[in-house]
Amino acid sequence: MRSTRRSYSPVEALPDDMRAMLARRLTELGGLCLLAIAALGALALSTWNIQDPSWNHANTGEATNILGLGGAAVADTLMQLFGVGSIAVLAPVAFWGWRLIARKAIDSERLRIVNWLFGAALAAGFASCLPPTAQWPLPTGLGGVIGDWVF
Repeated sequence: MRSTRRSYSPVEALPDDMRAMLARRLTELGGLCLLAIAALGALALSTWNIQDPSWNHANTGEATNILGLGGAAVADTLMQLFGVGSIAVLAPVAFWGWRLIARKAIDSERLRIVNWLFGAALAAGFASCLPPTAQWPLPTGLGGVIGDWVF
């Protein structure tokens, strides 16, 4: 039995092949966005400086972070919370982006997100097990606040 639609979407007027192609391109674009987010996060972390102005360190100086004030704030937040374990925060985002670009399925999204957060906390806890060097600028351990809490 045929049903009648009460609304019209311009996408429904497109042929099925065109809709499938648009869906693939949008998925690839989402993957590129995730890769860009991971790359920008890595760039912000690699140019992190404890003296940069951020949400918990106010000063009148210019940010030395290559991404400016925004990059300095994000990098400082990640370093304060996760320390060197912040790599475990960014790596899954890059892998998910690559999987979307390569047209590989991402299943069990909720489980992956829970494992991502749990794994990042465990990575920060592991980093807190390591003794900080004399040059470590933060009062917390190498795993940041979350790492010290987990440890």
